[in-house]
Amino acid sequence: MKLTSQYFSGGWNLWKSHVRESSVVMALQFAAMIVAMILIAPGLALMSSHPKFGLWYTVLAALAVLFTIGLLYYYVPVCFLAMRRGQSVTKADLQVGYARALAVSVMMVWPSIVSQILNQASNLEIGLGWKFCIALMAIGISVFAIVWVYAVATMLPLLASDHPDESVWQLTRRCSQLTEGHKWQLFMIDLEILIGPVVVLWVLMMIGIFSLVMPLALGGHATALEADSTEALKLIGGAFAERWGLYVTLALLSLIVILVLQFVFVPMQHLAHALFYEDLMAEQEGAIEDTEAEVVQTNHTEEAEKPSSE
Repeated sequence: MKLTSQYFSGGWNLWKSHVRESSVVMALQFAAMIVAMILIAPGLALMSSHPKFGLWYTVLAALAVLFTIGLLYYYVPVCFLAMRRGQSVTKADLQVGYARALAVSVMMVWPSIVSQILNQASNLEIGLGWKFCIALMAIGISVFAIVWVYAVATMLPLLASDHPDESVWQLTRRCSQLTEGHKWQLFMIDLEILIGPVVVLWVLMMIGIFSLVMPLALGGHATALEADSTEALKLIGGAFAERWGLYVTLALLSLIVILVLQFVFVPMQHLAHALFYEDLMAEQEGAIEDTEAEVVQTNHTEEAEKPSSE
């Protein structure tokens, strides 16, 4: 296997040679993300005022998004695998049934969906014991979701595109075998590629939050900020009006970082995954060939020793 820096440079070089195709794919994904946020946002906003209705709306909206936009979880990595192999990204390259693409997409994201549902369920008016149990389950499934990404989800669509005759359950087992002993390396590849823009975006967000909240807290308005009242909103609105230039600048910088992340670093990540996948497959095939060669050599040795022993 290569070093993580080699996958970074390999993804960068592939992205430079496929800028147009990758930009089209990521533009579609970005638009789909915006639509998904617009559909799910009302439910999240209603969670405080109408918890049960907000929860049901969020769940139904998430299912609708998964059954439509969620198919991109399968198609986008396959598109970048086609770019890696020098193939054209057309309908012919992605000719796969709706049910199979949906099954792969659901298998990729189900731990995250369960985690989100549990997080929202903790806002319901239930007993403290139930809330504690739900919170523990949410933490556990969140940790499992991170492991699932590197054990199965990242390689699953690539493996499914190369093995159209195998079921999703078979592919899931093969992904676990394929990534065994390589999950940390795959995590480090993602970390090396995404850490820069993510840290910059986080710093900009923290600057915006602290420049908005800290002056109010230092001015003796901490009680109003903590209370759920219109007074807190008025104070925050006044602080925003006083420093609107700073917040507009931070918003524009954040938008630029998000666009660079979406159209440069995320395509590099997908291309690095494609390179890593092909190296894993080559390593697995090489191990199988070595095993078969050892078996053949053992058989020949046993046959050669038979006459001498007689």
